[in-house]
Formats: sequence, structure tokens, C-alpha cells
Amino acid sequence: MFKGDLLLQWRTARGFSQAESAGKVNITQEYWHALEHGKRIPSLTLLHVISEVTGIKKSVLLGEYEHQQDEMTRMR
Repeated sequence: MFKGDLLLQWRTARGFSQAESAGKVNITQEYWHALEHGKRIPSLTLLHVISEVTGIKKSVLLGEYEHQQDEMTRMR
């Protein structure tokens, strides 16, 4: 299951708007919003781009990492 809430945490920790964050991965603000709120699931290609831009591992974004909070702490 895609963990869109991690995108929200990443974005707010850096003071980015949804539009700024979306621009970094070349999607619309509306699509970014849908990802953050669990209404959309990214393609594998987009997942890779999001991981590269945010620094959040793909396994964490997919909820496969048991210590997600540790990962978010490491990113800050």
C-alpha cells in the first residue's frame, strides 16, 4: 500500500507547497494532493522519480519498511 502520508510529511518538513512538490516530479498539484491523501497510487516510473526526489526509499513509500518513523527522522 502506497504511503502518501510520507509525502505530506516530507513536503511540510521542507516548507514546500503541493504545487512546488508536484513540479519537482513533473505532475500536477491535483495529482500530488491525491497521492498524499491515498486517492491515487503512482506508477512504478513515478514511484522511482518520487523516491529519487524525496530521498524516501521505494520500500518505505510502499509500506514495506517496518521503521518508517526512523526513516523520516533520518531524512530530516
